[in-house]
Amino acid sequence: MLAAFSANTLEAQCLGSCCSTSASTCMSACGADASKGEWIISSSYSVMQYKPFTDEQLIQWSTLENPTFTVHSQQSLSLSLQYNITDRVKVSAAMPYDFSFDNREGHTHSDTYTEIHNYGDVDGWGDATFIASYDWIEPTMDGWRISTGLGIKAPTGQTQVVSSNGVVVDPHLQPGTGSWDPVATVRVKKPWKQWTFAGDAYGKIATTANDHNMGDYVSGTITSSWRWWQNSDKLFSSLSFFGAVQSDFNTKMTMPMDHNHTGMSDTTSEVMITTFDNSGFTRIFVSGGTFISLGKHVAIPISISVPVLQHLNGYQVKMQWKSTVGLQVNI
Repeated sequence: MLAAFSANTLEAQCLGSCCSTSASTCMSACGADASKGEWIISSSYSVMQYKPFTDEQLIQWSTLENPTFTVHSQQSLSLSLQYNITDRVKVSAAMPYDFSFDNREGHTHSDTYTEIHNYGDVDGWGDATFIASYDWIEPTMDGWRISTGLGIKAPTGQTQVVSSNGVVVDPHLQPGTGSWDPVATVRVKKPWKQWTFAGDAYGKIATTANDHNMGDYVSGTITSSWRWWQNSDKLFSSLSFFGAVQSDFNTKMTMPMDHNHTGMSDTTSEVMITTFDNSGFTRIFVSGGTFISLGKHVAIPISISVPVLQHLNGYQVKMQWKSTVGLQVNI
């Protein structure tokens, strides 16, 4: 399932497991379904903007057990490839290049001493996701499409990136997670006249790597799109508008307590793995956008999303908005 476009999921305060996971909105609802032997090549660029904490807030909220993190913006350039082995069986792969700007941490060393670790900016290749999916209903049966997929998020991403301030940042701020995480997808799609309705679900079970577990993740999206104009004989062949509602949930991370982030903090001889209370969330977003088709083989989707509910455990920065622009080519 190549539906890796509009609603990039941002998990807690982590770069790797955040940007490498995506949920579908417009790609599944607006895009045409490919046939046997066809390739779909896609790219997208997503921007997630946050309201960052001040240094004073980081110092105030940090504890010995739970440091506090902040980020200003996370961005991701994703490249995806899908091949239709048959009309029902599809395989896909997606690889992100992730960016994270103004990463800072309030790190408490003792009851009387908390310092700010300014990591600066982080960027690098994230983890690749590979999925095989199967359509359970013949494409000609009343327009319904129901598919399920299984796959894996592989540890292909970078895990030793040096930030712009010359620091090898903590694993949960790295572009790659180092873990093998099974994933599953479900998609239901139904066209009706000029409308298309779609529902997508995505789930990931996180495994532990480098003493960190990024938490299990699940998201669900309901999308409706309306084709305002279509003329296949012209270069500007169609224009659709869409709206979507997405909900996502992430369990809390586990990570070492009193671990050394930067080489200048205190270390412990025995690492204790504990639940990180400033992680995990439940969120609901509303999205809107457009899907522009150029001829029969090229499409440009554009979307913007805003949160309407954010239940964040502990102290975490709130997302203000996210936006994505993409390019899809059918061959």
